[in-house]
Amino acid sequence: MTATGIHPHEAQPTPCHTYAPGERGELEVIYRPDGQTGLQAKTLAVTTSDQPDRPVTLTLKVDIPRLFGIFPRLVTWPLGSDAVEKLVTISLHRIPETTVSIVDPDQEHVHATLRQGEKPGAHALLLRPKSTATAFRATIRLKIESEGLPSQILAVYADLR
Repeated sequence: MTATGIHPHEAQPTPCHTYAPGERGELEVIYRPDGQTGLQAKTLAVTTSDQPDRPVTLTLKVDIPRLFGIFPRLVTWPLGSDAVEKLVTISLHRIPETTVSIVDPDQEHVHATLRQGEKPGAHALLLRPKSTATAFRATIRLKIESEGLPSQILAVYADLR
């Protein structure tokens, strides 16, 4: 028996090997989660030379941990209110391999300050409007870097209405 094909075609199998009856082997598949987290299940249909019309269904199950949490993602102030500081909590789940920074700290409408929290992996993003006289919408971009993974740019939004 030889594995002759895998569907979905995005799966990247290792070169096929011919197996004798009763012989065991491995089929390597590369799965790229592209930002997915939590429990993921992907189904593959493997076609073999001995039964080409009856593919074997394999299910890959993986639990992908979150790298970070940000809450809230939107902070607001009423127009004309006091320019009070608001807190955005950032939790990094891969410590110490993950870091966070503000991409553009010089905001036109908002003072943005990032502080290390008391617990490992905890950060506080403090936001305060420079003025509450004129309505605005601001995007504060955060860069999350984790060892061995591509960096990610995430946004927190500030709104004065």
